[in-house]
Amino acid sequence: MIAIQSLTIRFSGLAAVDDVSLTVGEGEAVGVVGESGSGKSTLLRAVAGLVAPDAGRVLLNDRPVVATDGGGAARGLVARRARARLMQMVFQDPSTALHPRHTVDRILAEPLAIHGIGDTEPRILGALADVGLDAALRFRFPHQLSGGQRQRVAIARALILEPRVLLLDEPTSALDVSVQAEVLNLLDGLRTARGLTVLMVGHDLAVVAHLCSRALVMHRGQAVETLTRDDIHAGRATAPYTRALLAAARDPRVSGSAAKG
Repeated sequence: MIAIQSLTIRFSGLAAVDDVSLTVGEGEAVGVVGESGSGKSTLLRAVAGLVAPDAGRVLLNDRPVVATDGGGAARGLVARRARARLMQMVFQDPSTALHPRHTVDRILAEPLAIHGIGDTEPRILGALADVGLDAALRFRFPHQLSGGQRQRVAIARALILEPRVLLLDEPTSALDVSVQAEVLNLLDGLRTARGLTVLMVGHDLAVVAHLCSRALVMHRGQAVETLTRDDIHAGRATAPYTRALLAAARDPRVSGSAAKG
């Protein structure tokens, strides 16, 4: 469903992503892990079509997400509107991802209006129920919700168009530890029920392993190695950088601080 082929992205001449390749099969959940500045979020934004590559390409269901500089990939390009129906993204901080002056109702109704989808009322109520939110929250503003509730609204907005691909940019890192597992379990249940293809970035290997069957480790823009969920749980890693990430995740004194870089 997702094919990242020899992708390179440069900012001011420096490679934020350096010749990285990765595939994600339909219905599979794959993670990309690394400290801040490793290039993982830039990689995710390239998959979303928000960043154009300097070299290589990203394919979504065998079609290029954005055209290359030479225009060679323009044929068969996934149209922006069609891409939004096929793929949606949940951002890291729901406080900034949701419009502060829009109610939950308006936030969920907007993508339906943009795509000309009717039956707004039952779709909004169904979306709230799917993420475990009471319909009574429908006319509240984001500041009237908890952090976990705001992230559930962001997930509901991403899924209301019924996409096949979900991109997750550290979806629990801005939440209290007490609600992180709840949101991860929600995402895992929705992925299973809907057969979603998921690409998730994060800095915590244990969090990514909760949702993903394997994870690509990145460091300074480059792919270091790929670990399965079993590898992560068993602490098996080849590269010194990956071993350091695993050690940080196991050490309560540094997890959540040094692991972020």
